[in-house]
Amino acid sequence: MIVAKNDITELERTQEALARKAQALARANAELEDFTYSVSHDLKEPLRAIEAFSAFLAEDYGDKLDEEGQRYISVVRENAVRMRDLIEDLLRLSRIGRMHHGYITISAEALVEDVCRDLAFALEEKKVDLRVQPPLPSITCDEVHMKQVFKNLISNAIKFNDKPHPSVEIACHDDNGAYTFSISDNGIGIDPQYHEKIFKIFQRLNRREDYKDTGVGLTICKKVVEAHGGAIWVEQSQPGEGTTFSFTVPKEPQRDEEAGGYQVGQGTEASQHPAG
Repeated sequence: MIVAKNDITELERTQEALARKAQALARANAELEDFTYSVSHDLKEPLRAIEAFSAFLAEDYGDKLDEEGQRYISVVRENAVRMRDLIEDLLRLSRIGRMHHGYITISAEALVEDVCRDLAFALEEKKVDLRVQPPLPSITCDEVHMKQVFKNLISNAIKFNDKPHPSVEIACHDDNGAYTFSISDNGIGIDPQYHEKIFKIFQRLNRREDYKDTGVGLTICKKVVEAHGGAIWVEQSQPGEGTTFSFTVPKEPQRDEEAGGYQVGQGTEASQHPAG
């Protein structure tokens, strides 16, 4: 009996130590998200000035500069735009942990239609054949964040496509307790050795000159999907043969015991809302 009691005491100590480590990790993650948000937000103002004044230089003094001077200004402007895009993506990534907008039940088809309106110019410019396999179900989710998942995946399918006739197909099937969505394209494809790596932040597989990408989009998708209790992965892809991304959305949203259940409504800080 003494041995059993000692075993129980040791188990309790181990559980308490694990709980303390989990709390410390949660605090560290929250601090990192706060830091990322603060720094990214503060960088926007000086960057806006760089963009504006480089534009003024090009407009007002462009004819006074030689070809090399004009190229320098062009490089400054291009890098300012790239930095702006990176900052915006970092802000989106940090907001996933900081801000939730409430779970609502919404048609996934309506989400996709909304995304397609946002991407109308890119779709038209590359003459993309976009097909949606009906019916797409209604899902319970954070609408703002889930829209970002669809937007990032569809945008990537358009961007990373070198075919004369680009195509994108969106489908969904019922997988018991979850819906599994897939976004397929006939683009440049991904070598299987990179199928896991691409979800890590700042990971690019192509030269920046070839494809303008910050390396944050798929990280955002992964964080949003996992916050909803789902998973995301590369279903299939080979170089030159296109890519299919799949992700799951549980039919029942994740329950936050501390919050006492699901919450639906206005945006609120993550500490007051289920993490998903």
